[in-house]
Amino acid sequence: MTKKYNQLNTEQRYIIEQYIQDGQTQTFIATKLNVSKSTISRELSRNTPKRGVGAKVYVAQNAASKTQKRHKEKPKHTTFTLPLKKQMVQWIKQKKYSSELVAAQWVKDGIKGVSIECMYQFIWNCKHTNKKENRIFKTLYKYLKHSKRRRKRGNYKDTRGLIKNRVSIENRPKLVEKRKRFGDVEVDLIMGKDHQSALLVMVYRATLKTTINKVKGKNADLITKTIIKRMKKFPPLKTITFDNDQAFSQHETIAKV
Repeated sequence: MTKKYNQLNTEQRYIIEQYIQDGQTQTFIATKLNVSKSTISRELSRNTPKRGVGAKVYVAQNAASKTQKRHKEKPKHTTFTLPLKKQMVQWIKQKKYSSELVAAQWVKDGIKGVSIECMYQFIWNCKHTNKKENRIFKTLYKYLKHSKRRRKRGNYKDTRGLIKNRVSIENRPKLVEKRKRFGDVEVDLIMGKDHQSALLVMVYRATLKTTINKVKGKNADLITKTIIKRMKKFPPLKTITFDNDQAFSQHETIAKV
């Protein structure tokens, strides 16, 4: 019979506890769980108290807690060591290297470094942590060419947050910037607590006339209907400027109206 050497889970530990109470042998228990006899032997040796309250009594719940604690406290092999981190910081700050160049330099120098994604994740985590050991790296993100978090490399099919056929604000008529022409409107969405409600704000750029509609959430259909209804109370419109929120993803429908 093929033995499995995976670590025991909580359910298996409760089975062991029951078999022990029934007076079954380690060999019997190992056969029933389809694991090695040595697995059962180590489990009982490590997780059965030798003295004190509950001495020599195996309890599944206590065994699971002890195992979890051991795994948490045991030394971990760290690939991204402190010397590598300091070298990365030096190259990024002084030589203006990107993470890609840091990785390439390690390869060139024959140094076993870490992946580009690992570096970006470390920099991002340090930005949002107050751990003492990472405090010296907290502002490292400011030295990157793009100080915002990168989308995961290789995920080219990820289209989250992209609005189909959106028109860049750079392509908006220059006349709109002067705020003198009637008919140019700017639309924004102010979210409420827990995103359960929102305020749809439309501002007439030339006169600063402002209308506010309370809406339930940021559903694109609801936002579109609200905007179209509100448009009827405006003088004829020439342009509407939205932000990149998915709530305005039906901008083409609004444009036709």
